[in-house]
Amino acid sequence: MKIALVVEDDPVRASTLQIHLKLLGYTTYIASTSGRALNIVKVFSIDVILISFPTRLGERRSFAGELKSILRTATVVLITECDVVHSHAKSLRYSGLSAVLRGPATLLDIWRALEFERNGFGCHPGWVPEIADRRARG
Repeated sequence: MKIALVVEDDPVRASTLQIHLKLLGYTTYIASTSGRALNIVKVFSIDVILISFPTRLGERRSFAGELKSILRTATVVLITECDVVHSHAKSLRYSGLSAVLRGPATLLDIWRALEFERNGFGCHPGWVPEIADRRARG
């Protein structure tokens, strides 16, 4: 059984993401705050985590990185329509994120992000290991 967690404070968007994940075969939990999400992650073995903000409220460190420190194998996807949130995640060097989806997340976008760990527009993953980076000096 595949388990997903949606961390979203907007109930309409959270239920839409829950429906998309259910169609992809996931049992989904919804957390409206980062504290509640951390409690769920400590109890359940989550496979996929969809978040809508790159940091916790009032903090500068990466929320995705904090989630990944608890569940190292989870796929963490940032879904945002706001350019400011995306640029903030970029300033954190996409720490802990497996993929970034910009714009409203459709079922196809989420499937691509989860299946290939790529964003919905076919660009590179949010984080590229140094070995896979062609520009890395060797």
